[in-house]
Amino acid sequence: MKLGLKWKITLLIVSLLLIVVIAVRFIVVEKMRLALTKEVIESGKSIAKNMARPTKDALLGGELGPDYLTLGILASQATEQTNIVYAYVIDSENIVRAYADKSATTKAEEVRNKPYKTPQELIEYSNEGGVRILKDNINGIYEVEVPLKVAEKDIGKVKIGLSQEGIKNAVRQTVNIAVRVTLGILAIGIIGAFLLGNYLVGPIKNLLEGVTEIGTGNFDYKVAVQSRDELGDLTNAFNKMAKGLKERETIKDAFSRYVSHDVLNQVLKNKIQLGGERKLATILFSDIRDFTTMAESLKPELVVEILNEYFTVMTDVIFKNEGTVDKFIGDGILAVFGLPIAHEDDPKRTVQAAIEMQSELNKLHEKWKNEGKPQFKIGIGINTTEVIVGNIGSTKRMEYTVIGDGVNTTARIESLNKNYGTTILISDNTYDIVKDYFVFNDLGEAQVKGKKDTVHIYEVKGYKQENKT
Repeated sequence: MKLGLKWKITLLIVSLLLIVVIAVRFIVVEKMRLALTKEVIESGKSIAKNMARPTKDALLGGELGPDYLTLGILASQATEQTNIVYAYVIDSENIVRAYADKSATTKAEEVRNKPYKTPQELIEYSNEGGVRILKDNINGIYEVEVPLKVAEKDIGKVKIGLSQEGIKNAVRQTVNIAVRVTLGILAIGIIGAFLLGNYLVGPIKNLLEGVTEIGTGNFDYKVAVQSRDELGDLTNAFNKMAKGLKERETIKDAFSRYVSHDVLNQVLKNKIQLGGERKLATILFSDIRDFTTMAESLKPELVVEILNEYFTVMTDVIFKNEGTVDKFIGDGILAVFGLPIAHEDDPKRTVQAAIEMQSELNKLHEKWKNEGKPQFKIGIGINTTEVIVGNIGSTKRMEYTVIGDGVNTTARIESLNKNYGTTILISDNTYDIVKDYFVFNDLGEAQVKGKKDTVHIYEVKGYKQENKT
């Protein structure tokens, strides 16, 4: 059974309150019991000492000894008090000389002038200054024993029996009051804990709902801030997190249009540094033959539709081979293999992507033929070279791209397809790496626009039979 946080908080607070209240109750009751016991014993001491106080008064004693009759009267007067059970005067021979006793057994039996029988249940409680205090837990009695003196001579003892019933009654009353107070505190505690639970759980439920919404991709969801405390800070932090996730998702969505998902995940995990650096990469540049002329005869909507479908298919091929789409330049595509993640066979992946791009274009032609859409040819140039890669642009807008003479050379190699009537041309830099995997036509040295030195180029004819997949 699942127990909600609100109820857990309530149970915890109530339990703590109960423990504290019970502990306080026991402490207070124990202190009260000790105080009442001390008060009763002190009262008994005072009465016993008054009875045993030595004096020359003829009423109490003289040279012939104490006046036991008078002491008997004092004993009777003492037992008239509620908390005094008995009062005994015993001589030095342990003979009862005077007494008063409320207990039923003693009332039925005359004990005067008989030996005093000390109850076996009595145990010593304290002994200070000649005054002994004994305790009878069975019958609930404290006994105060003081020496009886005449003319500084010990002639016996005075024993006062004090009932514990008064103490117990007072303690019981205190306990009853404490129980009522405890119940009142617990009732208030339960209500307070329940309100506190609602106060805490409400924002948590809102945050949980927010997490659920974020999980579904609703990054615009905002949790209302309900308090100016740690919960409010947590809610603000959650809203900032949602905003950050939205920005991250926007970046991810935008970046995913240019790199494969594997590369994107590596970038988002900060395993790939996007700062400027010099790297070896294989560049692929593709262009549509005579697209400007064709576009002039078509409706703009149809031109955009054809281009979007073409770019989508070509991008999928590049991503499949783990390349990165650097940018779309009009109807051209600049793709990079080996950045931001390098593979040992990036040149091979690039040539393979070029062959697949031509194959996918043929499939598009079949589709467009049935739809009455125009067809076109493409040219692809490939070059393995060192480039500068990084985030390049202004403070307002930046892009992750490659620059360098090798990039321009790749574009020039692509343009040579017009002269040779070919589709895929590669430089000798790439050829030296992939020559064992594909079939080529050596076209020799070629002059490219903007460069003094010639470039040795090769036409890609297809896969070698053993490498064809």
